[in-house]
Parts: sequence; C-alpha cells; structure tokens
Amino acid sequence: MWLFKSKEWEQKCSLSGINSITTNKKQMEYYTYAYLREDGTPYYIGKGKGNRLHQNHKRISLPPKERRLILKNNLSENDAFNHEVYMIFILGRKDLGTGILRNMTNGGEQPPSSKGKNLTEEHKRKVSEALKGNPKKYTVWNKGIPMAEETKKKLSLVKTGKRHNQESIDKIREANLGRVSPTKGLFWCNDGMTEMMCNELPNTNWRKGRLKKDKR
Repeated sequence: MWLFKSKEWEQKCSLSGINSITTNKKQMEYYTYAYLREDGTPYYIGKGKGNRLHQNHKRISLPPKERRLILKNNLSENDAFNHEVYMIFILGRKDLGTGILRNMTNGGEQPPSSKGKNLTEEHKRKVSEALKGNPKKYTVWNKGIPMAEETKKKLSLVKTGKRHNQESIDKIREANLGRVSPTKGLFWCNDGMTEMMCNELPNTNWRKGRLKKDKR
C-alpha cells in the first residue's frame, strides 16, 4: 500500500530527469503536489505555483489541508511538467485501469504562459512515452462553468432573428455529410467522485450515470 507520510515519499517522488540549473527565482517557483485519500494513498497529481495546491478543481474534490502534499518544489515550469508526467505514469490512472489516480490526462499540458516556447527533447520523449497506447477521452471543456447573465443576453441578442440563407444551409449540410458525432457510442459514468464519458466502464468501481449535482 502506498503511504506518503515520511521522507521516503520525497525520495520515491524524485525524478532523475530533473537536472535544470537556473539562477532566475521566477523560473523556479513551480511545484508538484498530490491529494491523498484517508488511507494515505494519492488520488490526484498536479503541477502549479502559488496557491494552486489549495484551489478547487473542476472534476477533482479538494481534500482537507492535512491531505494536500507538495511533492517537489523550487522547480522550473519544464521540470514541474516532467515530474507531473513521471508521477502519473508511475502511479497510473483509474479511468484507464492502469493505477490509482483520478487524473483524466497524462499531465504535462502546456498552459498559455508556455505558448511559443520550445520543449526540450527530453520533455517531448517523456510526454510521448506517457501517452503511448492511451486513448483520448472526450470531455466538454466548459462543463460546470456558469455563464454570466450579461453574456447570455449578448448571445441572445446576436442570435435573435438570425437565419441562414440557402447557400449557408447547403454548405453546412455538405460539411456534415458522413461526420460521426464525437459522443456517438459514449455514455456518462462515475465512480462516486469523478464523472466522464466513456464507451465502456473502466473497472468494477465505475457505474453508469452522472454524479449528483452537489458532487460535480
């Protein structure tokens, strides 16, 4: 059983691929973290900076403070990504049946601040290895994000009285011919804490249907 309450955990989390050296403090403000279950096993691995450890996640429940653990700190953003990918790869994902984590991706996602940056070959290799053989899951990007009333009104005004002409209708019909819906064959399932769309239940802990609204 994984129990992460001692210095041994820090040693298990060390990643030999982290060798970056920099004197710029701003580049070393990132860290990786884990959320632990009551029995001490991790159910989520993340990367962030500042107060990210204590912020709510869309699909992952936030544990009590004593079960929020920083794994490695004072990292560059690239090193934090590498360590996140490494830990998810080692511990495995529940939705894929490879491990114990509730992460819905393999980590290493590039945020807006990283656009335009060149990734190291080592980083590319680790992300590639982590992604091999893992099917992409369909998720709704804005699920659970409430739309402001002002935004709703603006959208309503824009669409009011708007009609497609025949040429536009023909183009839409032609573009959709033979197109398969991305959700065809998928259904909602959950394990009591996380929900997703899938084409089969990942394991016996999952059941069909969505979570209750108070758990989403």
